[in-house]
Amino acid sequence: MKVLIVKCYTTQAEWGKQMIESFTGHIKRHEPSAGIDILNIMDGDTPPDPSQYRLVIFSGGTFNLLTDDTFPPWVDSALEFIRAISSMPIPVTKLVGVCWGHQAVQFALGGKLGVLEDAPRIGVEEINLTPEGQKFLGGQTPTSTLNLHKFHKRYVTEPAPNFTPLATNNEILLSNTGQILTMQSHPELSEKLSRGILEGADGGYTSSSIMTDAGVKLLSVNSEHAGAKVWDVIMEWCK
Repeated sequence: MKVLIVKCYTTQAEWGKQMIESFTGHIKRHEPSAGIDILNIMDGDTPPDPSQYRLVIFSGGTFNLLTDDTFPPWVDSALEFIRAISSMPIPVTKLVGVCWGHQAVQFALGGKLGVLEDAPRIGVEEINLTPEGQKFLGGQTPTSTLNLHKFHKRYVTEPAPNFTPLATNNEILLSNTGQILTMQSHPELSEKLSRGILEGADGGYTSSSIMTDAGVKLLSVNSEHAGAKVWDVIMEWCK
């Protein structure tokens, strides 16, 4: 099995390396012999032929796709690569978009984005699954909710055509072809990674359960989460 991780951020901080290690660890947990390539798209790497990969993952990032300015070349390249995967005549490649990747995939394929009105979501959030999501993400222990790490301030207001919501508020979306899965959450994040991204800014996360202005239950970054369970589902979906 070959996997391509499209790295949509750049940093010299330790968390940048740890993020890739987390993606890799979850993949190797299921496919120890998997070949994993990293595409540093922000540094000008050219996207390869996607058909050589069973899975392509678009990571989180910070670029604002709502900007009125011309996109930098790497963003155009990322959006074109998403469209190329989506239009494969024989969809042998699965595509997963995480956080910024979720937004980029939906945007590239005709969805719409917005900005959270209350505040950036940083912490572990309780995600409500739709009936379709309960079937797809439930695994051996069906549940109507999942607790997953969040770290974002923009979101998908309208999915791209031909996507089915697996969670409310367009949090998790699956293409009707079964080829593309996107999620606003970060199943690869951990408390250590979240704190690393925040660079120790204690005010950036909460120490106890809160309800945001939007009525969303947001927990501290050290709360239990279902990231590993989501990766179990992703890797089974790729077989």
